[in-house]
Amino acid sequence: MLIPKTAFRFILLPLYYAAYFIRLFLFRRGRHARGSLLGCLILQYCGAAVNAGGRGAVDPTGDLWYHWPMKEASEQVNVARLTHNLDSVKGRIADACTRAGRDRESVRLLAVTKNVSADMVAALQGLGVTHFGESRVPDALSKVERFSDCRWDFIGRLQTNKVNKVVGRFERIHSVASLDLAAAIDRRAAALGLNQQVLLQVNVTGEAAKQGFAPEAVAEAVRAVKAHAAIQLDGLMTMAPYGASPEACGEYFATLRRIAEDVSSAESVALEQLSMGMSDDFEPA
Repeated sequence: MLIPKTAFRFILLPLYYAAYFIRLFLFRRGRHARGSLLGCLILQYCGAAVNAGGRGAVDPTGDLWYHWPMKEASEQVNVARLTHNLDSVKGRIADACTRAGRDRESVRLLAVTKNVSADMVAALQGLGVTHFGESRVPDALSKVERFSDCRWDFIGRLQTNKVNKVVGRFERIHSVASLDLAAAIDRRAAALGLNQQVLLQVNVTGEAAKQGFAPEAVAEAVRAVKAHAAIQLDGLMTMAPYGASPEACGEYFATLRRIAEDVSSAESVALEQLSMGMSDDFEPA
């Protein structure tokens, strides 16, 4: 929906701030439900326009219009720019493989679609991308259903109460960070009569804010997960600290590879899949 600039400035923007102060006033007076309802009714419709204030388009009449984001509206995808970005990433992966002396085909590109519309997914699919990752269960389910001919991995933090919605819908779960979660996945997969592919999350950095098994606990975790009949353990996953240097990232990723090799040998299991490297650090991975 397009909203004239005048209406945005003199109607929607004042309504937005009025709703905010109304909610604040009623909340302090103890009228929580009424304040929440009144504020949300206005904020729901005005907030989108305010948040979109930085995105404008020139109408043929010469006036400036603001785009009102709506869930059912189609996103304008710049396919040329998307193609350029995709080719750039693929080229950087190929160059990194050449420097590392490894086969380019041994590296998989997983396109993460968190906060990305279905239109963007369709455009990527048209460019040959068929393997996607999602990290938020509610946002992911509609995309997984719509693009059922694509491969979908779940890469985000997974709570046990969301397991039933994830198992069977995603090819692989990258973020098994506890034995309780593994057990819940096994129960759901067994009920569905399938084997769920998983990766164990390893906290190689020791950061308190991150989930995952400590490096010294991986072997024991692998033994426990191997005992689950409805789980197929494929490998390990880790994340480098945000903002770390390429050299530091490389050390963290090398640590994960060493853990996978050592545990694979000791426990007679093939931990062949290593999930590591994101937009800022995939080249060291």
